[in-house]
Amino acid sequence: MTEHELAELVEAARWAPTAFDPQHFRLVVVDDRAVIDQLARAGSLGDAIAGAPMLIAVVFDPGAAAPGDPHGMISLGCVLENLWLAASACRLDVQIMSGLAAAATAPEVKRVLGIPAAWQIAYALRLGHALRPAAQPRDRRVSELVVGRNHFA
Repeated sequence: MTEHELAELVEAARWAPTAFDPQHFRLVVVDDRAVIDQLARAGSLGDAIAGAPMLIAVVFDPGAAAPGDPHGMISLGCVLENLWLAASACRLDVQIMSGLAAAATAPEVKRVLGIPAAWQIAYALRLGHALRPAAQPRDRRVSELVVGRNHFA
């Protein structure tokens, strides 16, 4: 991943809409192999992040969330979408990881990354260029199974 690609992702996150615009999140970019190896030893993360060229942990201050958006989760979803779209535009492969935020893992991840105690981990993105393309495209449910018109279907 290039510095230009990383800058594109950071800009996309910065411009993500957040409820009442508090921008209560921070990105922790992890591209140091030694730090990734430390994180791999936290909980059961080893297999999930082994060989990852880069991780971006999205952390947030739950005390700075906007009214009506508990912990700013809607806003954090917007950040995720912008990051994912920017990564796709850079032809980067993305894996969304919730394991860094798990109760058994988060304290060690926070220690390794120096995340303040009051802040929480929302999720992380494992980023890089795939070594080989996926065997087949992912399937999606047909629209009739996703959409109800004028009533729940």
